[in-house]
Amino acid sequence: MENEHKELEATCPFCKAVGTIKIPVQIYSQKKWGTVKIQVPPGAICKDHQFIVLVDPKGIIRGTEKVEVVTGGNEAPVDAAQEVITLKKLIESVGLNTMQYMLHALIFSYPINIVKSDSVESTNQIKFFLDQMVTENLREMLPSIEVIEEDKVQDVMLNKKNTLLISSQKEMLQVPWKEKLKYEEGILRKALDIFNENEQLVILQQEIAKLARDAELARAILDYYDEISRDEFSVELTKKMRINKVDKNYMNMVKLFVEKRFSKELVDKIKKKIKSKR
Repeated sequence: MENEHKELEATCPFCKAVGTIKIPVQIYSQKKWGTVKIQVPPGAICKDHQFIVLVDPKGIIRGTEKVEVVTGGNEAPVDAAQEVITLKKLIESVGLNTMQYMLHALIFSYPINIVKSDSVESTNQIKFFLDQMVTENLREMLPSIEVIEEDKVQDVMLNKKNTLLISSQKEMLQVPWKEKLKYEEGILRKALDIFNENEQLVILQQEIAKLARDAELARAILDYYDEISRDEFSVELTKKMRINKVDKNYMNMVKLFVEKRFSKELVDKIKKKIKSKR
């Protein structure tokens, strides 16, 4: 299956041109649910437009999304799968450290501001790849990803303290959290261990989706209790996750997800110890 491809008929959402694209079966066949996003570059279906097709695990296109980037239109038709932006290529461009920060902002819904650089193509790749990492159940909470001019940096630092600010050289100018990025580093390295670059994005999507599902389990537990001890919460969560033990760092990520995306009051129900009532 590694070298197997499937031709899919796609329709450009801009001009309604119809054509076929060739996609490696491995990209979508291991998906358990939802859809995988595949970039269709200018020249693959029509001359001027770039867009995304949403492919389900059976290799059926379930929808399209517009990408508001228009090129000069001189490109010859290419195999769309060859144009998919891979994790490895993006890390080569921005660095592993920057990728970890952007991933944390994406998962926990911090706005991202990137100072405009001379390479517009590089900025578009960053925005496009981050959008692809968001699974369907998180799309409604996708944080804003904005490219700003250099003269806007001070305004962001003074008035937008909750925003991750990245320089044109991909350095962190402002980080709105104190957490270490062990979880993000771990799932990035797990994805990079996959030899096939086209599958690396799928690994990230699956890991983020798993964190979201486990956070939903945690929310259900916390909705039920007025307060719960830390140990009891850990036991309850491991039962619902159907595993023997939850890694401490991962447990912190689950609680942080609940706090940032659902409610801080829910996490406040978790106490170090519950005082006995007489």
